[in-house]
Amino acid sequence: MEKIMEKDITRDLLINLGFVKKFSTPEEDGFYYYTYEIENECVLITNCNDENDGNYTVEFFNNDIIGITDIVDLMMLIRIFLKYKLK
Repeated sequence: MEKIMEKDITRDLLINLGFVKKFSTPEEDGFYYYTYEIENECVLITNCNDENDGNYTVEFFNNDIIGITDIVDLMMLIRIFLKYKLK
């Protein structure tokens, strides 16, 4: 992962980290969010694009206790996922 100077979590940074764009409805009505999966299991999820100003908040899937808004923190978390992922 490259060194990042900005702190906000943007669409481009999410994609660079391996997040995948998902649409909120089958009709793809323009509302979308991003997920980060390990072994086909959703681990992290962002808020929907209509709920932010282009700066996303990332949460653990099915758990809204922690909301990550800093890209450096998110990069460290993903680094930990990758380092300790069971094979």
